[in-house]
Amino acid sequence: MHTAAGAIDYDFLVIATGASPILLPGSARQLAVRTVEDSRSLREQLVPGAKIVLVGASWIGAEVATAALAAGADVTCVEFGPAPLAGALGEEIGLRFVDWWSEVDLRLGVGVKSVTDTGVELSSGEHIAADVVVAGIGVRPDTSWLEGSGLKIDRGVVVDEQLRTCDPHVFAVGDVAVRWSPRTNDHLLAEHWDDARTGPDAIARTLVGDAPVAHDPVPYFWSDQFGHKLQYVGHHSAEDHPVIRNGDDGKWAVAWLDETGLLTAHLSIDTPKLMIGARAAIAGGVRPDPVALQDMTQPLGQ
Repeated sequence: MHTAAGAIDYDFLVIATGASPILLPGSARQLAVRTVEDSRSLREQLVPGAKIVLVGASWIGAEVATAALAAGADVTCVEFGPAPLAGALGEEIGLRFVDWWSEVDLRLGVGVKSVTDTGVELSSGEHIAADVVVAGIGVRPDTSWLEGSGLKIDRGVVVDEQLRTCDPHVFAVGDVAVRWSPRTNDHLLAEHWDDARTGPDAIARTLVGDAPVAHDPVPYFWSDQFGHKLQYVGHHSAEDHPVIRNGDDGKWAVAWLDETGLLTAHLSIDTPKLMIGARAAIAGGVRPDPVALQDMTQPLGQ
């Protein structure tokens, strides 16, 4: 491997360069929340009366909005999609979260042209003044340095279920890796803390053990926003069908089924025990009864 300090020989190489936030055109004064330093910098600026403009109403946007409101800031959120979390969960589910944003000036279906020194300019030409602009529009795997390496790059570094690239001496893990999942029969870009936490252990056991170790966990992440805890397990596609699950106490959850009826993903809201069963059901390849599934009190295997 060639670096600015010279060449480094290796028997095995593990690529764990992660991903970088996608920023908006214009001024560099915008913030992204990716590192501890980012969080500390943002926290210092979340003060009573501060004008905060968030671009993106997905996971990061919702969590920053929650913190900003708690600090007494005035919050505006600009979202290009039709609903919060629509890009991650679909419009039908995303619309169910709109009421959570009641204390935010939420602008849906609106694009941002650029960030200026005094705020943001919308695609409509309107200017929104801001003390702080936070970009929460996604990340991009850090793979540019691998151009010409011979490794396969498609959304990230493509690896097999052992996190090994097309070069048997090179592995990739975390946000930079697009891993093969035998369970889903697909390549997954699992940009979640839990996957980055468990992947290195699998690589280490492969390198020091007697046999390769596969890494194909059910993806999992959580988000605390507007006084609620959301927990998502699995991986659904845009073609999968969402089923709303209702509980006796007004709580609700969402399960996704593919065209064969296979449970592919589950979203639990303020029901952590439900998440445990959902994770096991997805790992077990359960095909639940679609009617019984609507009752949140029924086990997912039923």
